[in-house]
Amino acid sequence: MPFDGVLYQDDETLRVLRAAQERIRDPANWCQGRLQKVTRDGTEQWCARGAVHGSQTWYEGADALLSRVAIEMGHVNERGPRHAVVALNNSTDHNTVMAMFDRAKELRQAEIMAYAP
Repeated sequence: MPFDGVLYQDDETLRVLRAAQERIRDPANWCQGRLQKVTRDGTEQWCARGAVHGSQTWYEGADALLSRVAIEMGHVNERGPRHAVVALNNSTDHNTVMAMFDRAKELRQAEIMAYAP
């Protein structure tokens, strides 16, 4: 059935978005100014885009949705739309980054439902 959640379970873009958001859900695992870094105590930290790219799977759909949301949230970068996520990550706070992921997941769920049988 379209509303039982099964459609969402198998969607690769949603899976990548969820995994990336979970990777940086704890603010101690999030960073700004770099895709990834390791702190002196060995904690891995990721920026929003690094968390997506670190999924080691196809991430193009997740990257595109996050870029769209970052632009909607008013974050643009002179290097182009793909860098809007970096601009948002580096110029806002952790809560705003989490909101970007939440909105991207909402948009993807809406896309899935629009094409559901």
